[in-house]
Amino acid sequence: MTTLSEGTLDGAIFDNRPGSKWNPHVIHVNPSFPECHREFDIQWLEGLVHGSFSRNVFQIRINVPVPDAKLWEASIPKGYDQFKDRVVLIKGPSRNFWFRNTDIFHQDFSLTSQSMIDRHNAAQCAINENEERQSNYYLIIFPPGTVLENTIFSSDDTNVDVQFAPMIMEEDQTACEVEMNEMALSWLIADKQNAKRVKATPKMPDIKKMFKKKKKKDEQFEQLVERREDEKLVEIIIMPQQ
Repeated sequence: MTTLSEGTLDGAIFDNRPGSKWNPHVIHVNPSFPECHREFDIQWLEGLVHGSFSRNVFQIRINVPVPDAKLWEASIPKGYDQFKDRVVLIKGPSRNFWFRNTDIFHQDFSLTSQSMIDRHNAAQCAINENEERQSNYYLIIFPPGTVLENTIFSSDDTNVDVQFAPMIMEEDQTACEVEMNEMALSWLIADKQNAKRVKATPKMPDIKKMFKKKKKKDEQFEQLVERREDEKLVEIIIMPQQ
């Protein structure tokens, strides 16, 4: 059985467990095959219009259980000079929600046994006791010549903002005739090169709606004035004479 090989680096404990912070899963991106990147779908999008520019963009996607949606994060890491400007580090749970909760897995598993349940629970307890084992890391390396510019779609140059895409399959679309829900996560990162300014076409307002709104506001104002005048009249009538 393989065991963790631990050591120290600058005073910090580390291990070489596959997927650890010190030994992340390495994924070399091939834009021609978006489906061939382990857990991720990595798509090359040419000419994506954003703001006033047409850009070439990489989109990283993964589908996860809904409770895990906020456990994933992506960043532009430091310390990989040999892959400067073309690397992304993604962190996610080492086990998904269903496998972390062994009772859920075993409640309807036909081949379950007490021995299997005990082994699954023991493994999860060991993970719970070791914070390093609770996360997996993925180092995504883009092709040579790529120059990533994270600030186009994200709020800073380090953290890659995530977008959430809830996915729902209706009962009549599933084999088990039960509605199924899952969450897709998406990270967009622009390639700095070959950005082209596009001519923006101003969106013309709906003139009819504008005047309808104005007319409605005028009517509401007139009604308010009439109501206040009526209220003043009532006050004059009921006020006792001095």
